[in-house]
Amino acid sequence: MDIVHLDRLTSREVGEWLKTNDVVFVPHGPISGHGPWTTLGMHPHAAEAIAVLLARKCGGLVALRSRGTRGFRYDAEREHSSHGTVGLTWQGQPDIELGVKILDALADCLLPAVDALKRHRDYLKAHPPRRIEKQVPLPP
Repeated sequence: MDIVHLDRLTSREVGEWLKTNDVVFVPHGPISGHGPWTTLGMHPHAAEAIAVLLARKCGGLVALRSRGTRGFRYDAEREHSSHGTVGLTWQGQPDIELGVKILDALADCLLPAVDALKRHRDYLKAHPPRRIEKQVPLPP
């Protein structure tokens, strides 16, 4: 499936998807200043980009939350910045391709966690929680 954003699918498409999948990423991050040339939503944008890459790699979907759900962290441009480049520079110039490579590498690094969570989900299905019954004291 090319579309991985949950809100861009119809209920029937999601119903078909649910027959074989159940991985949904919910990216979020803080709104914070990163210099005069970088958007305040850098963290949630990066989280969404990584979630989209992960979803495409494992057949998942991305459900978006409102930007800045964690609050505003900094109010001065230079408090938390790399002078507008967010540190992605090569030979003194912004390097967007480096940023894209970093995001893809992060998605590859995080992908095994999806399989681990699926195994954990399957374990919990096979071993559902049980109520703890009152224990009888052992005889003296």
